Amino acid sequence: MSTDGQGPRMTRLKIGISVPESHAEAVIHFLPLYEP
Repeated sequence: MSTDGQGPRMTRLKIGISVPESHAEAVIHFLPLYEP
């Protein structure tokens, strides 16, 4: 479970929302919509 080097944005979502990588990708697209 060492995917910290793949993307810093993914890490933030994991720590804040605590979701799997597959779901995290979808959240990244919705994140800017809620917080522009």
